[in-house]
Amino acid sequence: MTRNIYLDIVKGVAIVLVVFGHCLQFGTSLAVNDQYFLDPVFKAIYSFHMPLFMLVSGYLFYGSLTRHTFRYNLRTRVSGLVVPIVVWVTITLLLSDFLILRKGGSISIQDNLLSYLTSIWFLWSIFWCSLSVMIINKSFNDSIIVYIVFGVLLLFLPDGYGINYHVYMYPYFVIGYLWNKKSLYAKFAKSSRQNKIYAFGVSLLIFVAFYLHFTKEDYIYTSGTCALQNINGIFSIDTHQIGIDIIRYAIGFAGSVCMLLILKPLTAIMHNHVKVLLSELGKKSIGIYIISVVFINYRILRRIPMRDSLSYSGGGGN
Repeated sequence: MTRNIYLDIVKGVAIVLVVFGHCLQFGTSLAVNDQYFLDPVFKAIYSFHMPLFMLVSGYLFYGSLTRHTFRYNLRTRVSGLVVPIVVWVTITLLLSDFLILRKGGSISIQDNLLSYLTSIWFLWSIFWCSLSVMIINKSFNDSIIVYIVFGVLLLFLPDGYGINYHVYMYPYFVIGYLWNKKSLYAKFAKSSRQNKIYAFGVSLLIFVAFYLHFTKEDYIYTSGTCALQNINGIFSIDTHQIGIDIIRYAIGFAGSVCMLLILKPLTAIMHNHVKVLLSELGKKSIGIYIISVVFINYRILRRIPMRDSLSYSGGGGN
């Protein structure tokens, strides 16, 4: 099967944004008092970079689902996603716990076990979203209604243990998967240039509109996804949380569409060396993501000396 270099380039650009975002978060003065949440460049990157990754992951998963059996796909998902998570988290914990104990500190077994569910969370999201699609495909023949109902029910799961990340990623994965199944990519590619410009313009307007109102509480890391609140034992719908979820999904989709539409013509005119570099980064994006997260968990970025005024995005520090 011939690789789609355009999708490799999209993944390459996405992983560059991931690493750059991590550098802003942990390698600059923005780390002081979590100022990165208010940084305009950080906000732009984190509003759509993971949704973009998940859309592509869902799109590519359709091919695996059509070519292989349920058992084969489950086995490859476990070996390609779960095993690397376990291996790398174990290595990170062994190193970090050794340093803590050597300095006379204490370690938490509970926190260590929780790390297996929350560290390298994006790989867990791909796994759980893949499993959900596999089950709905096999049991309900890819019913759109089932996908929608399941997605809505997920919004009522409690946050914690990384659940909110997977709930957040689910719609993007499913839409990417269905986009490929319905051959919408080929149909859109054949549409007129005017329609493509119109689609980009609408997506850009939506992105800018929500970006201007995007606040710290709109990040998945600060507010979760659960739309059910418990006040003194009385459960009710959290309309404020639903509003946050809508903003988060809207800007994620709009930003991803803008990037996909921008990169398509750029791929055609891109210098070959740049094209090769980005496509290679895309092919190795999962490995780069894991190493980037390990750097963070092992606090390597936080050990690098930096001036208080240093900020890759131009924002000043304290």
